[in-house]
Amino acid sequence: MSSPAPTPEETVPFPLSGGETLLAAGRRQSRGAAAVVRLGAGSRRLVLLEGRETLRLFGAVGDLALCAGALGRWCRGEAARLLPPHVRELALAHGFLPPRVSVRDQRSRWGSCSRPSAAVTAAQPGHIHLNWRALLLERPLLDHLCRHELCHLRRMDHSAAYRAELARLSPDWAMLERGLSRAWRELPWWALPPDSPGA
Repeated sequence: MSSPAPTPEETVPFPLSGGETLLAAGRRQSRGAAAVVRLGAGSRRLVLLEGRETLRLFGAVGDLALCAGALGRWCRGEAARLLPPHVRELALAHGFLPPRVSVRDQRSRWGSCSRPSAAVTAAQPGHIHLNWRALLLERPLLDHLCRHELCHLRRMDHSAAYRAELARLSPDWAMLERGLSRAWRELPWWALPPDSPGA
């Protein structure tokens, strides 16, 4: 787990968007940066500025709850923009009907899946819910997570038949499942769910 302080700087990887973002706390810089999140009021005011490859926190940077809230809000927006098309692209590549995809703030899981009670149809292929924190996953782990949930569109259990389907799409599934568990334990301080140890 990263140390809980946004100073002086830390690098946050965002593999799906193709790079890293420098997270820094400091003076407000207007050139090339846009205020994308504002939280609090008065002396407890925090502004998150987004530059080309930088997120800069300005204001009450010592208030870790405000910092976590601002970073989480920005990341949820990015996740809502980037994760649904990624899932749909993988669905088509593996012969699944493109599902509905939503991004949530799940407290203890990377994702979940639901489907209509009747058989899966072209009109209602199912619904995948991904945790916004999945945006922080390395690509192999993110792709495996998506495949894991796509397989649930066909089998809503973890039976041997489900695992066989998953192994077909994600041959290293057991290792990748362990990687997802490890990644959850190693979330940055600002991405920890509020009720997690260390949050």
